[in-house]
Amino acid sequence: MAELVAERVAKSQSRVSAKRLLPIAAAAGYEGSDRNFRQVVFEAKALWRSNNHVGRRRAVWSPGEYLDIDWPQAAPGLFLFCAVLGYRGGGSPPISGRPPSWR
Repeated sequence: MAELVAERVAKSQSRVSAKRLLPIAAAAGYEGSDRNFRQVVFEAKALWRSNNHVGRRRAVWSPGEYLDIDWPQAAPGLFLFCAVLGYRGGGSPPISGRPPSWR
């Protein structure tokens, strides 16, 4: 049963749920409890994720290429609109034109 679960987890890139896999496993002869099956799927997904890291990639752009827009609610009925040109450099661009001293 673990082979079937591992195959389906790999096929879906760890996005399949135990709820979706249980009918397939039951058709293949699984007779255990839902709770035990969820644990088997959890372990298979954890193993797949440890071997197939899907991490975030750092955004790479030229200064001023993208505009970052946000409009949070500052107070009930009051919204704040913010727009900032994207800058790749680990913080705000230096005002003096010199790189920051902490780099």
